Amino acid sequence: MAPINALMVFVLTIRALWWTKMTAAAVIAITLYTFVRGYVTRMTIDADGVRLHRLRRTIHLPWAQVKRIGTYAPGGGVGGAEYVFVTTRDDEPQYKWEIDQTTIQVQAHPGLIDALRAAMSQSQTASAT
Repeated sequence: MAPINALMVFVLTIRALWWTKMTAAAVIAITLYTFVRGYVTRMTIDADGVRLHRLRRTIHLPWAQVKRIGTYAPGGGVGGAEYVFVTTRDDEPQYKWEIDQTTIQVQAHPGLIDALRAAMSQSQTASAT
């Protein structure tokens, strides 16, 4: 997005119609918002459960309520990104934007699914004793 935003900054500095400048400013604002949102979003795993911290809210799923942990690739996965999900529902999510109080999803990273399963297993072992 850097080349596009550089062009938008250039459009803001030259003489142009007001609507052209407004469009350039909107592109820059949307890019900055998505950058900040992506940068501050964090998933934490602890003995209590898994949490997704976002700009405006935090979703907490206790291990006792989690029914499924898995991976999937929306759209069949041909050239697409793989996602890791944790849900309290019986069915897995269908789309990558399906994030609510019952489902957390993030893009898959090496070792993430193993860390989630290990934390859930440790929680179940600790609660059984």
